[in-house]
Amino acid sequence: MMDLASQMLLFMNTSDPVRGGVYHIGEGTCLALRNMAVYYAAEGLFSESSKVLVLARELFPPHSEHSNIWQLADLIIKFEKALFHGKWSKAQQMQKGISIFDVEESRLRKAQLFLNQGNFAEADNTLKKLLEECETSHTVAPHFYVRALLLRAELMCTTPNYIVSLPSLMTCLAKCKAHHLLLLEAITTVQVASVQLELGLPKQALHLLDGIFISLLTHGTCYDKGCCCFLYARCLAYDAIESKDKSPDSSKKDMLAAAVSMSNRALGYFKKIKALQKMKLVLGWQAHIYNYLNMNEERNNAAYRFRNLEDELT
Repeated sequence: MMDLASQMLLFMNTSDPVRGGVYHIGEGTCLALRNMAVYYAAEGLFSESSKVLVLARELFPPHSEHSNIWQLADLIIKFEKALFHGKWSKAQQMQKGISIFDVEESRLRKAQLFLNQGNFAEADNTLKKLLEECETSHTVAPHFYVRALLLRAELMCTTPNYIVSLPSLMTCLAKCKAHHLLLLEAITTVQVASVQLELGLPKQALHLLDGIFISLLTHGTCYDKGCCCFLYARCLAYDAIESKDKSPDSSKKDMLAAAVSMSNRALGYFKKIKALQKMKLVLGWQAHIYNYLNMNEERNNAAYRFRNLEDELT
């Protein structure tokens, strides 16, 4: 809805007949251009996103009023792009640049960078301090607090005792429902489903994912949609392989084929944004499933793509 509202604003006739038809270009225009740039980047259309930001730069030059809006968006887009591509030093540069415009956002992105680098101790320390300040401050936006909690829950899921992430996730869900944060609620539900899968409850996880699947595919970013589809595929495969029902082998193979098909959908979303590590994760998983099904040619193709993925994306 954000991109539709922004397009409507940009197409509105804001000319003033009293002033000879001069168009009004103010904060609303800059916000709309920012929203469009963020939307294009989230869909993997980085070239189109850059063109929108160039227009924003022309209308609102640096150091002019409202220029901080598009400058912050530009830095966040570049940070996420570097993160997807695994370029840690560039992501760190962008994170430091973000601190000029938004200190809290910069700290959250710093924790996100630590998490992706595998520096879990630093990520945990950064998030603990940030969450403590969020809980004592009355000026923090609810969506920012939920994002910080979600990142901490994701961090907890990397430990063997991943069940400790559930209290944070339940707090996220409560906050999302209270403030009508529908997209963040769907993303939180995906994280809860991931924990359920780790607990060996694939059917319950699938039930949760079915409830938010359409909403997430409609409003989520390519990254969110890819994560949801891949989790759905893993749940289907786990349910098929570990099922104690005396179902025929053909039925089990059909479920695994559906899981692979869903994982290909996830792979397509990750490829749009060139999320290298996520693509490797999907391809490695596919190779294991093909090996289980004795589909050697498909297994070898997945393994080959895994090894040559960087060349494929260049």
